[in-house]
Amino acid sequence: MPTQNYTYHLAALYSLHPKPYTLKNFTFSAKEKDAETGLSYFGSRYYSSDLSIWLSVDPMASKYPGLRPYIYCANNPIKLVDPNGEEIDWVERKVNGRKEVFYDRTVKSQADVDKKYGNNSGIRHLADGSKVGNGQYTVYNDHINNKNGVAKDANGNALNPNRTIIYGNDYTLFAGVTDESVDAKSLHNNMFGSSYIGADNPKDYKGKDNYDYQPIWSPTEMAAYLHDKAYDAVGAEGVSGALLDQRTKCADQCLIYECKKIAKNPKINTSERSRARKIAFGFSCIDFIFKTPRF
Repeated sequence: MPTQNYTYHLAALYSLHPKPYTLKNFTFSAKEKDAETGLSYFGSRYYSSDLSIWLSVDPMASKYPGLRPYIYCANNPIKLVDPNGEEIDWVERKVNGRKEVFYDRTVKSQADVDKKYGNNSGIRHLADGSKVGNGQYTVYNDHINNKNGVAKDANGNALNPNRTIIYGNDYTLFAGVTDESVDAKSLHNNMFGSSYIGADNPKDYKGKDNYDYQPIWSPTEMAAYLHDKAYDAVGAEGVSGALLDQRTKCADQCLIYECKKIAKNPKINTSERSRARKIAFGFSCIDFIFKTPRF
């Protein structure tokens, strides 16, 4: 096992004999490679690709005494990912009266949450082992079998980490933590504070469009969700697809019709009806200006 002295002398050796370095600073690992030493910086420790070893212990090693401190992702890099070498945690926020619990790969304390979202964001860092979903589920920030966090049900069974979303009466638990799962941070960033109305759609952790989130309690969101899916069905993309592609006219007409119905329904809350009127008006204008034939 490498020792502290060995690490020191190895680093000194590299600094005395730097390699010619002409490649980009960021290699296939997506981590920055130091041009002078030839070492890759993974956030909390350096890695030597020439010797295939880490030059210091895992900063979370004390939490896992059964694992060697110089390994990566519990020796299972095919399934597990460790973005920055440190613990990353679950957070909770409230949106339109619903609690949302999701895994934020960029924070590990309330201080990190406040720095990222602001002191008055209302987003709360969750301690390891916190109960969520009205006490029905437990979330763990740094679990030995899942470096991206894990959520368990009342019986202690781990929820499927791939694209799983649990919808309760007054909460949503984004139990999916894989790269293909929806990143809850990308929600509610569209027009009128929505997730699907507009071009800034929800993303997965790799930045690709993701439609896993289905807020069935919001009629305007679901109308916009179906509208977006109809766009995808005909291959329409971007602003040009929304404004100029005649194949999207039917989808627009359906959205306008649904939103007009929502706006007239007295059983639906005022904010939803107001948003529905804005959507219907906006898409009616788009349809008239860009998609109505001129003779």
